[in-house]
Parts: sequence; C-alpha cells; structure tokens
Amino acid sequence: MKRIHLSLLLIFFTLLYACQNTNQSEESLEIPTDTTMLEEENPKSPDGFSTSTNVSPPLELTDVPVHQFKFNTQDAQTLEIKETGSSIVIPENAFVDANGQPIEGEVEIQFKEYHDIGDILASGIPMRMTAPDGSTGYMQSAGMFDIQGTADGTPIFIAEGKSVEVNLASDYNDATYDFWNYQEESKQWLNKGVSKARKNEQKEKVLNRIAKTPEIEKPVLPYRFDKNKPVLEFDINYETFPELKEMNGILWQYAGDDETKDPLKNKWIFKEHWDAAEIQPFPKGNLYRLELKNDTKSFITTVCPSQSGDEFEAAMAAYSRKQKEYEANKLTREDLLELAENQKAFVRSARLEGFGIYNYDLMIKDEDNILVDAKFDFGTMIPGINQLARVYMIVDNRNVVEYPRQDWNKVRISPTAKTRMMAILPGQKYATITETQFEAMKAEIKQAEGTTFTFKMNYKDEVIASINRMKDIISNLV
Repeated sequence: MKRIHLSLLLIFFTLLYACQNTNQSEESLEIPTDTTMLEEENPKSPDGFSTSTNVSPPLELTDVPVHQFKFNTQDAQTLEIKETGSSIVIPENAFVDANGQPIEGEVEIQFKEYHDIGDILASGIPMRMTAPDGSTGYMQSAGMFDIQGTADGTPIFIAEGKSVEVNLASDYNDATYDFWNYQEESKQWLNKGVSKARKNEQKEKVLNRIAKTPEIEKPVLPYRFDKNKPVLEFDINYETFPELKEMNGILWQYAGDDETKDPLKNKWIFKEHWDAAEIQPFPKGNLYRLELKNDTKSFITTVCPSQSGDEFEAAMAAYSRKQKEYEANKLTREDLLELAENQKAFVRSARLEGFGIYNYDLMIKDEDNILVDAKFDFGTMIPGINQLARVYMIVDNRNVVEYPRQDWNKVRISPTAKTRMMAILPGQKYATITETQFEAMKAEIKQAEGTTFTFKMNYKDEVIASINRMKDIISNLV
C-alpha cells in the first residue's frame, strides 16, 4: 500500500451522518365525541322535493369503496374512516329489529361516502329535483353518504330515543348547506335543516403527527478499504468534527474513475505546496469533492472515507441499525403524508334517527338556464341505444345531473357555466362532449331555445371497468 501524506489546512463543511430520534409517542387518532357543533334539526319544508328516478347505478363496478364495521351492539363505538377523515359515533344498545326488539350481539354497519362528480355519477343517486313550488334545479353537493345496518344479514333500525352521529368529511366550507334525506319509495328528497362545516380534527391530528415525526436523513453505506488505491492522510481535529468520531480508523482514498483526477496518475501534486484544501459532499453516497489550492494551481479529485477490519464491521453494524430506523421513519411519514393528502379539510355533522342516503346540498335553480328539447347522436349503431342510454351533465366540476330518457324534452343548459356531457351506453361503453366542444355549441343552443337541439357526442368503444377509469375519463373532458 502506498501512503501519501499531505499537510493540509482542511476545511470541512458537511455532516457525514445525521440521525434524529424516531421514538415518537403514538398520538391517538380517535375522534372526539363532543357534539356541540352539530346543528339542530330545523326542517324548511314538510313537503318533499321530487325526483324523476330512483337510485340506480349506471355501471356495474366492483371497486366502489364500501366501509364495513362489525361490533357488539351493547358497546358504544366510534367508527373511523381514516382514508377521508369521516367518523360515525354510535351509542350503546342503539339498534332494534323490525319489531322494535333490541338487537343483542354483533351488528354490521355499511358506509359509503361520495365526494366528487365521479362518486356521485357512479352512485346513481338522483341529483335533479322539483321543489314543492314547481321550480326545478339540481343539487350542488358538499358531500353525501349512504349508511345501512344489518344483523345476520337482516336490516336493523335505530332505536327510538337513540341517534347515530355521522361526521362526514368534506372538501367545502364555502356556504351553509342544507341537509337532505332521500326517500326512495316516494322518490323525494326531504330537507332536514342546515349544516355548517368545521375543521376536520382527524386531519389536524395527522398533520400534528407529521410535524412531530421529522424526516431522518438516509444513512451512508460505509466504504471498505481498497488496498489498490492510495491513501490521503489528513490532519483532522476530531473535536471540531464530532460527527466523524464514531468512524474509527478513517482512511481517505481516491474513489473516482477519471485518470485526470487519480492521484497516482498525477504525481506532480505531491511536489506542490498547497495552501488550503476544501472538501464537500456530493449529493448522494459516501463521496466527497476534494480541492487542493495554492496561488497558482488547483487540483480537484474525489475521495471517500474508508475503513478496514473491525472498524469497517462496526461501521456496517451501525449502518444497518440506522437504515432500519430510516426505513421505518420513511414508511411512517409516507403513510401519514398520504393520509393527510386524502383526508378532507372539513367535516359536517348530523345526528340520524334512521339509516339511509343523506346529502349536504344547495339547490341550484334553473331560472336563467336555456330550455331545449334534446336529441342525442351517439355516433354508433348500437340497437335501441336511445332507449338505453343514460345522459349526464357535469356543471362547473361540482355538479353532476342525470337526464333520464323521459326528461330529454326539458334539458336545461346554463349559458355561463363550464359544462361537459357523458352518456353511459349498453355494455358499459360511453360517449362524451368535452368542455371545449360544449362551449363551441352554446351559441347554437341559445338559438334553439324552446325547440329541438341535437347534441353530437363522441362514441368510445371502451368498457368502463373501474371507478378510477371513469374518473380519469371525466377529468380529461376539457
């Protein structure tokens, strides 16, 4: 082994290892059961707002999320949907059977929530309605859910005098929304009062855990001493650089593959008097940039702190321990960051006295919209397509409204809203009109007000096989 000693003034700017304690106390993500923020029921109208259709999903999709919870009904429960930040608070002995007898033993709660236009379209829940005064419009949702309960496969009911609290996650706090309950037998939405949003405490807890779980720097793999490479001996004050203390027996070696930077290929550097040396880390790995300087010359090379024998084995053991800590920290942070990204910023709360479909909505009336007798050209010869097609209008990326076949003669178009269309066709195929295409039609639609207008749609010979694929299709209708 060839040893070359350089008396250098070494300026070191880096920390070789950085490690922070990851033993964080696990903070509970339980949702508080304080209900002081809940709005009192204040029905606005005893009459229902009627719809044209019952709940009827347009697609057979197996990947629509359904949250299922099984528990003993004699115990109070707080059921958490961590993916969104929603929760359900259930008191003890809350359920009865069809005869009003208390349920004993295990029950199952099924919970679906709908937050975006893809969720709502896939649900088949009607969002267009007629008010008791005869005015028409569609529902702009701040979140919707369907909650059901069973025991041994048989429907159960909420006991008289009991209520189930649902804290539904929501993306919106831009208005005071009405709270609605859908009555499938009568095809009516009943207005149950008003609701205000508040901050989602479950998301806040996740964000606090992220703040208390600082990211650990990735440890650097130790470099084994190579007897075929030169050793550059530096005079280093280890009291000044405590981060190097745990690296016993450091031997600095050339670690590059460029002959112009190889000390053995540039022996002139050992004859120079160098006034200073600067060493800085490369972005990744256990490699450093070493620059030797004097008034007239400089030499730049790549070096690495190597170790041998017992020192190397000890360094590898320390690396293995730190790597495990790093991986655990990385997974924890990634999980928490993903959770925080998916969870909604707000919640809206209500106490329920019965299972069913509920919605936080504003009714957007049709007063200024253009009425046309709509015909649809789907661009395909599928037999009976006009009787089987289901047409949806997507408005301002907040609202999705189905126009069933019997209502095509009274389609209403907003002259100002951003609008797209999607038709679900037999065999789960589809046809679309993009936002740009629809905008180009608006002048003709205005001219056709009160008469017939044909919407020419783009047929796609593709089966919509998943809810995520459907959402991708909708998002690309620009």
